[in-house]
Amino acid sequence: MSELLIFLVGLMQAWSPTTPSDLARYEAIAQDAINVSREKDWLGLPSSQAAVTILAIASFESNFRHDVDKGFVRGDGGRSVCLGQVQAPKHLRELVAKDRKLCFRMMLTKIDQSWNMCYKLPFNERLSGYTVGKCVRARSSRIYTKRIMQGIDGVMHYDDPDFPFDEPGAPGSIQLLGNPE
Repeated sequence: MSELLIFLVGLMQAWSPTTPSDLARYEAIAQDAINVSREKDWLGLPSSQAAVTILAIASFESNFRHDVDKGFVRGDGGRSVCLGQVQAPKHLRELVAKDRKLCFRMMLTKIDQSWNMCYKLPFNERLSGYTVGKCVRARSSRIYTKRIMQGIDGVMHYDDPDFPFDEPGAPGSIQLLGNPE
């Protein structure tokens, strides 16, 4: 397991504690976030930061719940699906509800749309297009942005090829997860 994956699973557990039986699913969720974030230049962010953005928002929208992840539970009268509670077009809802990577791609697309649509708002309000569907001052947008920034602060070095991950005590090292070293 990569250090980035370990770090992301640690963030997920801090945001939405889980049982040991769900740990493998958390790892799969984090790996899917990493894979999708590496597909293209999402949001103008390095891939690790795009992955943090996906997981930070999913933690608020669904708490990574198994029933939401599998497409059994939906929000907003059935319009919002998957871990990101994306309001997908009616003809795509079933597909997005059951395909985590497609969910993450739609999340990143909608986040990008929100940031562009709400560009006149302060930085920490620009996710209101995603969270409430229009550009307004929204507490949910500020909360999401704060969690994203906290995660990004810890993951910034994962995109630096010269960062010495093997050094004991390196920022973002797996010691954050209780490594016995």
